[in-house]
Amino acid sequence: MLTKKKVVTLLICLSCVLFFSCQTSAHLRSEYVDYEFTKEGFLAPDLLQVVGRTPYRQARSLLNAQTLCINDAQRAARKRMLRIFLNTALGVEEGPSLTGAGTLETDYPADFSAGEYIEAEVVFDELLNRSYIALQDLRSPEECMLVFRLKGRALAEEIRGYRSSLESMKKPQKKYEKP
Repeated sequence: MLTKKKVVTLLICLSCVLFFSCQTSAHLRSEYVDYEFTKEGFLAPDLLQVVGRTPYRQARSLLNAQTLCINDAQRAARKRMLRIFLNTALGVEEGPSLTGAGTLETDYPADFSAGEYIEAEVVFDELLNRSYIALQDLRSPEECMLVFRLKGRALAEEIRGYRSSLESMKKPQKKYEKP
């Protein structure tokens, strides 16, 4: 016969098993993370994404214009990724989001000088080289878009591990004013 104590113990054990064995379903992961190409930042603990958009430049042919645009978009995406790396590694707090929908500028409020971006590119070279292009969009007649991603276990902790390499940089002041 089950006593009250045994029933409570059994319920606690079952709750622990359920709690620790639950994972994000593959369906939710594919629908809301793998096929999300507009949001930027950490989409999941193991996935960082940025979007680079640039206008088309004048070129001799459409193919040249598209190639130049994709190259420019990749440079813009790398810079946006470096901004996330620096804000994360230096521990800059998020800014307030008045609309509830975060943007790169509100989620990673500190901006850096050109020299600091060059230094960061050297420091974070390994992470940048592990990044890959998830999507190239050339459909718009005005601009092209490139989605740049980085996957890896515990990315935020890995990025924070570079803090000692950035000792020459001071934690920047936030660009926003508190209301």
